[in-house]
Amino acid sequence: MRALGAKTMMRRSPLRSIQAAAVAAALAVSTLTGSAAFGMGAAALARPAGVLMATDADGRAVQIGKAVTSDGRPRLGVQVTSNLVAAHSGRCLDVTGGTDATGNGVPVQQYDCLGSAQTNQVWSFENETVVGGDYYYNIVAAHSGKCLDVTGGNGATGNGVPVQQYDCLGPAAANQQWRMVVFKVKLQLVARHSGKCLDVTGGDGATGNGVSVQQYDCLGLSQSNQMWYRFRP
Repeated sequence: MRALGAKTMMRRSPLRSIQAAAVAAALAVSTLTGSAAFGMGAAALARPAGVLMATDADGRAVQIGKAVTSDGRPRLGVQVTSNLVAAHSGRCLDVTGGTDATGNGVPVQQYDCLGSAQTNQVWSFENETVVGGDYYYNIVAAHSGKCLDVTGGNGATGNGVPVQQYDCLGPAAANQQWRMVVFKVKLQLVARHSGKCLDVTGGDGATGNGVSVQQYDCLGLSQSNQMWYRFRP
């Protein structure tokens, strides 16, 4: 299956496209052992370019490489730069207001995936930080260079706090650091400061355009509004 560009998304419903891709693709994930599971061990340091670190559902450190089809060909990607697509709706994580919305404090929502030119829907994972054996990243919007940020700073640890874009403030800003938890082809994105998940407000039934994104208690694999795919735009 090809990467989902704007034309593909218009011909097919986003959710059907995502479901088809999930059947075809499996993450190339390898489990680390020994010192690599508890910080920057030799296996982590030896990673190829473009490989990120995450944990699996059992808390083990894993490497995330490229996605492959069932016959082994590299396809829809776990790339460093990607769309983040909500599993319940097939819609993209989107900085509200389009590519001109580059200021601090702009809220984040879900919206139809509009292709690679829609750079307010394209995100990169940068500035890896290792804390207690977990690997955290800034998630940076391509159009603005700003970070995915839980509004209110490190003290904003409650449920329902909205997510915005904001200047990347460095390693002390734990409300801008996210780790990945892998469930086969899906990911949870967990905020370092709160331990809460990136969540589309309103639960699994909230599938429309313009629904805001927040942090909320991680409720497990069945809570698909907290599950995300990463695809090359």
